[in-house]
Amino acid sequence: MKKKLVVFGIILIFVGVIFLSLSNTYELVHRASEVASKQNADEVSAIFSAGENISIGFSPGDDWSPKGGLIEDGGVLLTLNVTLISPDNGKTIFMLYFNASQEPPPSPDLPWPIYLSRVDVLLVDEDSFRVNQPLTPEWIGGVVKQDGTFTVKSDRHPLLNTPPRYLALRRVVVEKRYPFSNLLPIGFLLGIFGIVSSLWSLKFGKRRTKRKLRV
Repeated sequence: MKKKLVVFGIILIFVGVIFLSLSNTYELVHRASEVASKQNADEVSAIFSAGENISIGFSPGDDWSPKGGLIEDGGVLLTLNVTLISPDNGKTIFMLYFNASQEPPPSPDLPWPIYLSRVDVLLVDEDSFRVNQPLTPEWIGGVVKQDGTFTVKSDRHPLLNTPPRYLALRRVVVEKRYPFSNLLPIGFLLGIFGIVSSLWSLKFGKRRTKRKLRV
């Protein structure tokens, strides 16, 4: 019985340690709040402070999609440069890739839906900006290193007549989220119970032996 209680206590301690470790596991969550935005515009500006995370919001223009015919998914329809200009005129340049959607338009007369599929960095002004990696179509941005007004500017594609439908600068707050925080009290209790169980069995679990009386 003594050995069983000791083993049981050790198991509880081990499980408690695992639960405590899981409770400290965190993931980074990005929350973006729009600082400045424009509809159908080539550029937008906003004021930021050094150390802040920012991201660029972007939607393709209304006439950027070809009309009629069959478009195979996977092929890049067009690329476009977007430039982030710092207060001291430093430039960080992103290249945006747009692909055709798998879903065709409901009518051949309507534009074929396109989407932003990839983002590359062509140039980084390291004195004013640090690019967050990896870049995704949802998160195009990084950390500003200067105080002041930052401007994002979209180049005009030679075959397009309109600017982006939506262009924005956002402030991004990165927070730690602990998805298993509810395991903390459970792990703590299991560890305490395991320690108490092991100590109790070692101290009071000794078998009593009968002494033989000599005649």
